[in-house]
Amino acid sequence: MKHSNSKDENTKQKRKNEIKAVCKNYTNQAETLLKRVIGDIEKKREKGTDINLESALADINKFTDYGVRLVDLIIRRVVSEEKIPHEEKFFSIFEEYTEWISKGKRNPFVEPGHRVMKKTDENSLILDYKVMLGEEDVEQPVELIDRIIKDFENDSI
Repeated sequence: MKHSNSKDENTKQKRKNEIKAVCKNYTNQAETLLKRVIGDIEKKREKGTDINLESALADINKFTDYGVRLVDLIIRRVVSEEKIPHEEKFFSIFEEYTEWISKGKRNPFVEPGHRVMKKTDENSLILDYKVMLGEEDVEQPVELIDRIIKDFENDSI
């Protein structure tokens, strides 16, 4: 569902309420399903499990934890209209360390992943690189220059 582009405030509010109702219904169904899955996991563990089943149950449990977090974020963001702090958001359930990158390009304007800084020579050979986990580009130039000077101090740069 999309938000209303109408200039009429009543139309906008009506659409906003429709979106909230749909989200409440969705989160109620999700919570019911998650409780059922968590209950089934507990029942399986009570009966006893072997190493393979326990490994599978641990994976399922991890994803149900993500489901619980996601339902909480949806309720807070859409229903309660709360602004979610960036550090509470997650962008991938498969790669938890993924960051949201605003690139300043048109398509795509944002991308999930990590910033990677690389220094290449005139032949596109990579001389230096760094995967920047939780770091910004503006913090890197001095450190990069120091590394390059150290690595190539006897050679021409």
